[in-house]
Amino acid sequence: TPDARAIIARVQDGPDRILTWRELYEQVSVWEQALKGAGIGEGDAVGVYLPNIPETIIILLAASNLGAVFVSAGMEMGPADLINRFSQAKPKILITAEGYVHGAKTISRTEAIERARKEILSLKKIILLSEAKDFLALYKPEKIRFVRRDFNHPLYILFSSGSTGKP
Repeated sequence: TPDARAIIARVQDGPDRILTWRELYEQVSVWEQALKGAGIGEGDAVGVYLPNIPETIIILLAASNLGAVFVSAGMEMGPADLINRFSQAKPKILITAEGYVHGAKTISRTEAIERARKEILSLKKIILLSEAKDFLALYKPEKIRFVRRDFNHPLYILFSSGSTGKP
């Protein structure tokens, strides 16, 4: 059912954003190609510092098909928390937004991103979601070749809250 709803994203400051299964498939295809073009391959970590938006799921699916390890941190985490977690995972790429909206307030994360750029030594590239169009521009949706991986192949890294010690 390619035209059925796959993702319904609800935000506080605007209308719902709806992606069909076809749109989800196409976006995963384009992101997978772009990540591969950026040198991401099996076993590489892909860092994501985004709010709960469709792109977070899209990037997870694209990275997983490359055999990459998805590493995410919620944007409510400040610079120290982001760096502490991602320094352990050693992502080659960080995909992020400049900030997020909470209630009536826009929270900037530019300081966290700049610190990550300087302190996460494994990072080769940072992609701001607002500029992702350029990152994705060379690619068009193609048929996705799904790769079956071993059951124990790492998919993503989840961190503890850090409230009882280092995550």
